Amino acid sequence: MLAQGRPLVLALEIPTTEQARIDRFLASSGDAAARAELVSGDFWTFPMQDGRRSQATVDLLAAAQRWTHEKAHAKNTGDASRRRGRSNRSTP
Repeated sequence: MLAQGRPLVLALEIPTTEQARIDRFLASSGDAAARAELVSGDFWTFPMQDGRRSQATVDLLAAAQRWTHEKAHAKNTGDASRRRGRSNRSTP
């Protein structure tokens, strides 16, 4: 879907109170500090751990973060290529 330029919706059972933290992570570089900030909320540190709070969920969010940045990079690279293509055209 992403390769075709179509949006991808990722729906997870995580409280809305975590949305801002998730948004910051998705916009980040995805480094260790960003991951630590992602999982610092009450949802992730709750004593009863279940699948929603698993490393697999964090890994899925990390994959979404990479997809977001790869898509943005591809779009920016394509835009630059198109601009160069226009500027390299000679006029008759």
